[in-house]
Amino acid sequence: MRLSIDDFSTGTLQKLARALTGRAVRVMRSSRAASPLAVSLESPTILLERDRAGLYDYLLGVSLVQRRGDFRAARDTLADSASDRADESLLRTWVEQAHRQWARGAQLADGFYHPRHGHARLPDCRWSEVEWKKLDRSLPQRRQRADAEQWSVVPDVNIEGFEDDFEPLVEDIMCGKYELRQVPELWDEMPVLELPVNYHTLPELPPDAERIEHALQVNRRFQRMFIDCFVRSSENEAPERTDWLHYESGELDASRLVDAYLSMRRRSAGRIFRRTRINRRHAFDPDQHLVVHGVDLNMLTDHWLFGRSRWNVGAELIAADMFRRLGVEFGMTAFADQIISLPNGEHVYLHVPIEIKKPEEPFDDVCWGRICYVLDHPPRFPDAVPACCHTLLVETLSKTFRKSAKRRAHSYRTLMLTAVRPMPSDPPFEFFGQDVFSSMMANALEKRLADLEREYGALRPTYSGNGKMNLAYLYLPSELIDNAENAPRIAKANTLS
Repeated sequence: MRLSIDDFSTGTLQKLARALTGRAVRVMRSSRAASPLAVSLESPTILLERDRAGLYDYLLGVSLVQRRGDFRAARDTLADSASDRADESLLRTWVEQAHRQWARGAQLADGFYHPRHGHARLPDCRWSEVEWKKLDRSLPQRRQRADAEQWSVVPDVNIEGFEDDFEPLVEDIMCGKYELRQVPELWDEMPVLELPVNYHTLPELPPDAERIEHALQVNRRFQRMFIDCFVRSSENEAPERTDWLHYESGELDASRLVDAYLSMRRRSAGRIFRRTRINRRHAFDPDQHLVVHGVDLNMLTDHWLFGRSRWNVGAELIAADMFRRLGVEFGMTAFADQIISLPNGEHVYLHVPIEIKKPEEPFDDVCWGRICYVLDHPPRFPDAVPACCHTLLVETLSKTFRKSAKRRAHSYRTLMLTAVRPMPSDPPFEFFGQDVFSSMMANALEKRLADLEREYGALRPTYSGNGKMNLAYLYLPSELIDNAENAPRIAKANTLS
């Protein structure tokens, strides 16, 4: 029986690579990889082409990753010490040695570079670069949404060809490849394109992990206060069954038969019957809680709020760590929405969600590394204007609730949205700065939140509590709050000023 690479998840492949090499190794599978197997030794990263690479190619990549020191020593002896690509003869020697190393595994696995195929072509092995195929621009039969796999960010790896993606994106939008939709809250002339972006980080803590840990330790007191408040506000009644002895009624307790005989001799009543009493106690069950957190990355980089400081990123890390300590299911999505201008003068709103953590994923080093890198390095498009349409943010976060509801029914759900940056109001977007737009956005956001409460408030609860949606952690622009006359949920929101 041959094993396929599809039989293993990316997390499993990364853990296996770490066990074999003794260090964290990033494993990626993408249709945009130019070579069936590409290895970046500095990171280190194994990049597999989705359609052609197999499990044997992954094993070959693991062997090449272990040549990191040999590559550095060989490059120092060459005249061109700045060369990023491995010497062909040296690489061929490494590949032949890897074939002998995995001779037994070759019977169970297949791949593009499997010895039985007899390929003379070598894998792409470099120090810090990988080659990326150009954006797939084949026009489909019908318009489609942007593919998240097409837009991937690989930290610490220089991707050749990625910087040229923006121009074909604009051309594809103009020729009608992507599905654009209208949002009532925005201009009729400003369609929306959803462009999800994936971040592939190393499965280890970020380099500044000590500084992050220090920031978390300094704010432990605040974290304890928040956790105590969250627990008290989320407690429900749990039934507690206790057995107690009774004189006259209940079930006869077999362990009290001796007492029954003695009570007859003494002519006194003995407690020989057992009855069940149900008490209720207040309890916090983290398994019944789902927290979905959305954060606007444009807010963290805008100078008018707090500036480009570690406090901004640190605040998000503290929030994530608090929910980790609570033990609840926690999902986190970041947004880097922007408005781009087309050559014909039209504007397109790019809705850019970045799923940092799924609720069912563990809080491991991979998660922390992704959180830190996304918050510090949000995606940016040339000549784009940062924007934030709050209804689109809530719409995307609602999808996370729906996916989790299919997997399991939580008794308590919390939406935490940190997006205090308003829409741009500089020319030619003066309309977004008017009170009429803020009022319209507040009303539209109020309707979406009300729909969210109705959708998840009636799900099966646990214990005696009612399944409910907690909207107490909304941080919105003051422009929306001040114009929320008909939006009570928005009027109760907070700001960070």
